[in-house]
Amino acid sequence: MKRVRYSVLLAVAAGALACDSTETVIPLTADQATAIVQTVLDLSNEVGEGTTVELCPLGGGARIVLTSDEGESGDTLWESSELVIRPAVCEIEAGGDTLALDGAPDLTLNWGQWYASESEEGEHDVTATGAVDWRRNDRSSDRCEVELDLKVVLGPDTNEDDLGYLTGLVCGRDVEIPWPPRSGTARGP
Repeated sequence: MKRVRYSVLLAVAAGALACDSTETVIPLTADQATAIVQTVLDLSNEVGEGTTVELCPLGGGARIVLTSDEGESGDTLWESSELVIRPAVCEIEAGGDTLALDGAPDLTLNWGQWYASESEEGEHDVTATGAVDWRRNDRSSDRCEVELDLKVVLGPDTNEDDLGYLTGLVCGRDVEIPWPPRSGTARGP
């Protein structure tokens, strides 16, 4: 019986040592983090209602599901959309590295706008949330959490081609990404 306990303790200690010997993953830079979101926005920029598969810049793809709704209540008009993006070995160039992205589970982009039809005043709200797993060429990998938002008050002088920036955290980095999406113009500290 003593020998069995000793073997179990030895196995537990070996397992604990194996867990402590993990390699430290070098985090993504701000440019690499923003490249992930910018690529996802670029892929979903022209998709139509329903499910589509878009090819990624360097290989692989992403399944994108778009649902949208619109309506009118009194003098208020509104529209909303939800994009659910699931990359599958989606390879991108990011700050000098090639990254392969996989859904973990997904990135979700919610967009909504309402305005009073007579005054052209309203609000434009966008959120991007979720996560992807990334892997570099050197086989290092990690998870990238995304939490971005934007709220804009709309008026007759609003430039809808430049509403502001999605701001928040991507892969633990503070970032700003232009809205509506404009390829390659994300900013990070």
